[in-house]
Amino acid sequence: MKKIFNLFTFLAALLFATACSPEVDDLFDKSSSQRMSEAINNTKDILTTPADGWVMHYYGSSMYGGYNVLCKFDKNDRVTVASEIAGKDSTFTSHYKIEQSQGVILSFDEYNDIFHYFSDPHNPDKNGLDGKGMLGDLEFRVMKASADSIILKGKKHNSRVVMLPLKKSSNWSNYIDAVQKRFASMKYNIYEVVIKGKSYRALRSHHTISFTNPDSQDETRLNFVVTDKGFKLYKPVTIAGETFSEFIYSDDDKWVDANNKNVVLKPVVPPITEQFVSTNWFFAFSNFSAYGQKYWNMIKPGAASMGENIISAGLGTELINKNKGPQFGLTFASKGGEGTFWCQYYFIYKIIGKDQISIGFEGKGNGNANFYAKNAGYLPCVLPFVKNVKGKFVDRVFKLETDNLKNPSYIKFTEVDNSENTFTVTRNKVVDFFAN
Repeated sequence: MKKIFNLFTFLAALLFATACSPEVDDLFDKSSSQRMSEAINNTKDILTTPADGWVMHYYGSSMYGGYNVLCKFDKNDRVTVASEIAGKDSTFTSHYKIEQSQGVILSFDEYNDIFHYFSDPHNPDKNGLDGKGMLGDLEFRVMKASADSIILKGKKHNSRVVMLPLKKSSNWSNYIDAVQKRFASMKYNIYEVVIKGKSYRALRSHHTISFTNPDSQDETRLNFVVTDKGFKLYKPVTIAGETFSEFIYSDDDKWVDANNKNVVLKPVVPPITEQFVSTNWFFAFSNFSAYGQKYWNMIKPGAASMGENIISAGLGTELINKNKGPQFGLTFASKGGEGTFWCQYYFIYKIIGKDQISIGFEGKGNGNANFYAKNAGYLPCVLPFVKNVKGKFVDRVFKLETDNLKNPSYIKFTEVDNSENTFTVTRNKVVDFFAN
């Protein structure tokens, strides 16, 4: 009985103390809907405040790097957009909205010819696979929003996007012009990345620079966005204890991070033969003269019998099998109802001076290539590049020509002993080989 009495005494004292305690604010005095409404309103206020809008460092798939997209938001849910892709004289206005979905979401929910370039599954410039495009987002989670920056994360593909307010009286046309001119001054296909005096040969594709450590075979990809000063990386990178996040242009062609002079990016302009063998180049059926087309036509019946089509083809160095590493040869994709199968016939090359190369073939390829050679008659597709003399493959020698040695957009091949055999390769991937 005494224990029960003591318990009641304790509870009464506790209630009395609580009643007499100073009033304390409730940490949850606002409902979740109220807090979310305030977050949405705050985000909109931040978006619409800069008089000249924002520059968005937009990333879709990392393989393409980042791009400058300029955005001006108004309070009537309209956004005007420009980009370095569309050019300095183009803008497009459309609707945007800010809503709640497990946090604040910024959505470009009405078609915008400039902004949707990055998310269109049928990219106008045929970047990416048809049906996927550059894998950009239209909806973004707002991870952080303040007057000096907004951090977004793609809702579907998770790419990180940074928005920075443009300075007052910024002229969009001048901004884009400065970016395009800077890229033109730094746009090479091949570079040297020098880290603590050790050099790595690097290749550029779109806004990505990649190189492989010859000792470990580890690949490093430097995804960047172009600024008026140089290349700004997607995120800081550390190699051999050296951290860097940008390459600032200078006239001496030794581009460094302002905070780390131990990492240098240097442009390289090798002979066109070396530029050709260093990476993969693409072509379509129409890029071959009639001489080469007759051999490609020979594989059509076999492809039809398999219910397949050649969707992409290229010549050069390409990575198909990670265990085997990058290989030089003819690479193409055969697509049918069961999927897409990448084939590679391994070629041998010999550089002859600055503008000639011989191409040979020993009849070897990866598993898919050998399968299609046996079951679909695909092997004649190698004959524009090598001869078949009495059942043996014999080298062909080609002379190479290009439009711009610094940054070639194409390479034309003409067989030295047969001027009727010509073909042209480009850096732009072709979606449907026979249809182009």
